[in-house]
Amino acid sequence: TIRSSLEAGSLRSPENTYGDETDENGNLSKGAVAVAGLMLFLIGFAFTIVIPTARQYAESLHAPPSFEGYVVAATPVGSALMMPLYRPMLKRSFAGTILFQISCIQFGSVLYSLAQVANKLELLVAGRILIGLGSSYYPVYQLIAEKVGKRHRSLVMSVCSVGRSMGFCLGPVFAAIIVYVDFHIGDLVLNKETNAGWTVAIFCAAQIFLVVWQMPKEGSKLVGKKKTTSSPSSTAATTARTRRDVDSSSEALPGKEKFFHIAMLAFVCMNGSLPSFFNAAWVVSATRVIQTQFHWSVQYS
Repeated sequence: TIRSSLEAGSLRSPENTYGDETDENGNLSKGAVAVAGLMLFLIGFAFTIVIPTARQYAESLHAPPSFEGYVVAATPVGSALMMPLYRPMLKRSFAGTILFQISCIQFGSVLYSLAQVANKLELLVAGRILIGLGSSYYPVYQLIAEKVGKRHRSLVMSVCSVGRSMGFCLGPVFAAIIVYVDFHIGDLVLNKETNAGWTVAIFCAAQIFLVVWQMPKEGSKLVGKKKTTSSPSSTAATTARTRRDVDSSSEALPGKEKFFHIAMLAFVCMNGSLPSFFNAAWVVSATRVIQTQFHWSVQYS
C-alpha cells in the first residue's frame, strides 16, 4: 500500500529504481546506487591519499625508518577489527551503519592531521586505525544484495566497484594536487603532510548529506534471518527436509570431500588477500624508492 511504502521509505517510480517484479526487495533507487558507489570511492580514496606523504609525515614526528608502512597498514587492521560488529548494526539500519562508517573516517582523518600539531606519533596511528573502523565494503555490498533485483544486481555491483577502483587511483593523484596548499591558522597547520586528512574530512561531510538524502533507513531483513514455513500445507514436507538435513549434517564428511571443501575456502581467501598484500607492499615500497633514490617530488611519485 502507499502508506506502507512511505513508512518504508521506498516509494519510487519504476524507471528510477533497480527493481525486479519477482523480487519484492528490489527497490533501491538509482540515487542510492550512486551514493553507494561514492561510499566505495571514499573508502579507497581515504586509504591511498596518504601514501605519497606518509613517509615525510612520519619522519617529521621522529618515527623510525620505514614507519610509513605501519601508518598505511593501520587502516586495514581497524577494518578487520570492526567487521564482526557490522552485522548487528545492519539489522537496525543501512543508513545508520553507513553514517557510522563515514563518522569514523572523518574523525580519524582529523586526528591524522592533528598529529602534527600535537607532535604525537601515536595520534597519527590512532587516526588511521579509526579510519579503518569505517573502511569496510561489506555494508554497501549487503545493501546491494538485498535491495537490488536479481536482473540488475551484477550490473550494479560492477558499477559500484568502479567507484572503489577510482578511489584507489585518485587518492595519490589528489595528494599531488593539494601539495601546494600550505598555510597556518594559529597553531593549526595545513601543509603537504596534513592536507590529506583535512581533504578526506571535507569529503566525508558531503557524503553524510548524500547518505541522509538517499540511503534507505530500514535495516537488513536477511542478516541473521532464519528459515520459516510459508504455508500450513508445506509443514510436513519442510519437517521431513529438516530431519534429513539434520541427519546428513550429523554425519562426518568423507575425507576427500572435506579436503576439497577446505581447499576451496582457502583458495577464495587467498584470492582476496594476496592481491591486496602485494599491492599495498608495492605502492609503499615503490613510493619510498622513487622519493629517496630517484629524488622525485611528491607530485611525480
